[in-house]
Amino acid sequence: MNETLTFYYLYPDGSFGERKVTGVDHVHHPDGVVLLTQEEYAQKLADFEAQLEAEDAAAREAEQAQKRADYEALLALGVPAETASRMSGYVPPAEDEPPADGDD
Repeated sequence: MNETLTFYYLYPDGSFGERKVTGVDHVHHPDGVVLLTQEEYAQKLADFEAQLEAEDAAAREAEQAQKRADYEALLALGVPAETASRMSGYVPPAEDEPPADGDD
């Protein structure tokens, strides 16, 4: 028997996984797991990936907000905009940059 069987598990700690087994007559499943269908597993995986994407987007947004706050604090201290941008890592949109000296 060389058939490959795929099992989808939900573990007691809430994690989930996939297991492939080839060439066995009897499969012993880990203690405490709940067997999932392929569709249930695919949905859990999609939900997990969406959660990771949302968390990543939130982290990027928070980092950008911190950079902007640092940039604005540097400007308030009188640091030139170009230097404040380099120091903070924040690149303001063109309309947020103060006009260069002599531009009116």
